[in-house]
Amino acid sequence: MDYQERSIQAKVRLTEEEYREISMIYPKFIRKTRKKKFIVYVAIAVIVFLIIGAVTQYLSAPVSTTEPVMPTENSLNERIFSLLLPTSFIILYVVLKILKPVLIKKSVRKEFSSNKLVQREVGYNLTLDSVEITSTDFYLKLRYEDIYQALVTNKYIVLFESERIIRIIPKRSFENEETVTAALRLLEENLPKGKYVIY
Repeated sequence: MDYQERSIQAKVRLTEEEYREISMIYPKFIRKTRKKKFIVYVAIAVIVFLIIGAVTQYLSAPVSTTEPVMPTENSLNERIFSLLLPTSFIILYVVLKILKPVLIKKSVRKEFSSNKLVQREVGYNLTLDSVEITSTDFYLKLRYEDIYQALVTNKYIVLFESERIIRIIPKRSFENEETVTAALRLLEENLPKGKYVIY
């Protein structure tokens, strides 16, 4: 299909499963863009923690003695406590990692069933200069330069109007594979550099 001759259209009515899949991908994608800062902060925190531990240990050690130093019950309790604190943070992190997907799935199911706007059919019309979005009660013309980012996965094209507002276009909504390829090419060629992301 020569997309320059006519626009590319898609009719989208999201299913609960598609909405759930995007709800799982979205936080990971946003988090990935912030990951570098997080790694730097964690590295700084670990270095500070190690320095404080080394200084504390140095200050609590006797300067000189002729007899061997036997650990007292208090020093053992302090060491156990100093090990329990980082261990508890690690356990909490692991529990949250396990529970987060379960909590997201539950909240998404509730949100999808109560949000009638998400369940409506939405039309997308990709032209040379913009993406036109229509539904029964609204019309939006989104110029390519105003798109915050476009995320392409195996099954979806996700258009970000901003960091928080997204438009989900399942690839199944297009007429055929050729139309999907043309739509992707149109987005890639018209979006500003760095705003077309394959995930």
